[in-house]
Amino acid sequence: MKKLFALMLAAAMLFAMLTAHALPAGEAGRDVKPAYLEGYIVGNKNGAAFAEWIGFSADDAENFDIYDTMLTTYAAAYYNGYVYGYVYGYDSAGTLHTEYYRMNASTHSVEYIEGCSSGGELVFGMAYSYVDGVMYALCNENNPYIASVDLATGALTRVVTIQTTGAANLGVQTFAIDSEGRFLALSFSATGAKLISIDKSTGAPTTILSTQYDTFYAQSMVYRHADNCIYWAHADNNSTYNDGLVVIDLNDQSVTFKGVIGTDLELTGLYIAEDDQGNSPAPAEEHTVTFVDWDGTVLSVQQVPHGASAAEPDQPSRVGYSFVGWDTAFTNVQSDITVTALYSINSYTLTINYVDADGVPVAEAYIASVEYGAAYSVASPDVAGYAPDAAVVVGVMGAEDITVAVTYYEAGQGLMGDVNCDGAVDMRDVSDLNAYLVNCGTLSADGLAVADINGDGVVDAYDSTLIAMLALGISF
Repeated sequence: MKKLFALMLAAAMLFAMLTAHALPAGEAGRDVKPAYLEGYIVGNKNGAAFAEWIGFSADDAENFDIYDTMLTTYAAAYYNGYVYGYVYGYDSAGTLHTEYYRMNASTHSVEYIEGCSSGGELVFGMAYSYVDGVMYALCNENNPYIASVDLATGALTRVVTIQTTGAANLGVQTFAIDSEGRFLALSFSATGAKLISIDKSTGAPTTILSTQYDTFYAQSMVYRHADNCIYWAHADNNSTYNDGLVVIDLNDQSVTFKGVIGTDLELTGLYIAEDDQGNSPAPAEEHTVTFVDWDGTVLSVQQVPHGASAAEPDQPSRVGYSFVGWDTAFTNVQSDITVTALYSINSYTLTINYVDADGVPVAEAYIASVEYGAAYSVASPDVAGYAPDAAVVVGVMGAEDITVAVTYYEAGQGLMGDVNCDGAVDMRDVSDLNAYLVNCGTLSADGLAVADINGDGVVDAYDSTLIAMLALGISF
């Protein structure tokens, strides 16, 4: 793959639009006609850069249909009406692009999934496994590994690191998966590459056959379920062969050069728009996944290919509650779904301290866990010889711990708010104070002293209001 980076720079990420041609109609069944392949022209033997998708018949590789232009890509794979892949190349400012994309296999319109990429990783082979229903990618030219691909986001998850010794001949090129789910690759070689299988658990390579072709430059291949053959867009190392289509028949292990592709073109991202039965299906069905909050507020709306997964939005917050998950699974989406956020209600601590005028406890503190939004009403305990400034503590639990102090005064000894000096604060004190304020009653000197409950030096209607709150157990 030494020429790979030179080709990336030369491609310059062209955006010019070319006229698209319709894909030839397919027929149901296995091996009913020659394979129709499509791929991305990354260059030719002379180093000239292209940047366009083409299609051609395996029996007539020199004549091809031109589809659309796109950023440089080295890997792509077909599944259910769409082609998925990653770009890899530098723009004129020297910025590396590794965006994740999908392309409609019928219209060849490309969609770059916003915010999704390979994270700077070079992906140089992709294939979909119909055995386990997973898209896989061959990543990192220097330290190759196979990763699973999240079709919704393009996220790569390492599955196995490839052992680059022994049959792999110190490197691997391109990637395919057969009907048995085997991981297949070509060994890196300047003279004669081997077709190898890769153990999914250990990454150990096993030689299947020798091809007699080199794999010095960028290569691309795809497995066709209909005929149990590998179609390989071969880029040669010298003038011994031309850049062309090679077919590896796994039935008899024959290797056949089918002809030059186009005008001696180098292709990457080779794929066949067929499912595991050899059919060319309609574009993949999409489903709408709507994420909503507990109150119906829409958090995210996503269009997801059939069988793919939606991207989880940021976890929503709700005062007094903790987010615990979603009520509906949004992986392997099979239909339009609404996914609602689930919460658990939080509890907070209510602490009531019972103290005298000096802050010394006169009774055991009341401590309880109360759910957010719940009302509470706690009667103050009886303490011999004392009267509390609040007979009952009432309120509604908020979204934080609450601490309340109930102060006890010696009966008849200056209990604030005890206007009639009977040892308790109640509505009779409010009535007596209101009568005093309108000159319809009198208060003793002790009563007047405890009537100025806000301590501003004036006994007025505001003190009456505060005493009423004390009598009703309302904190202020």
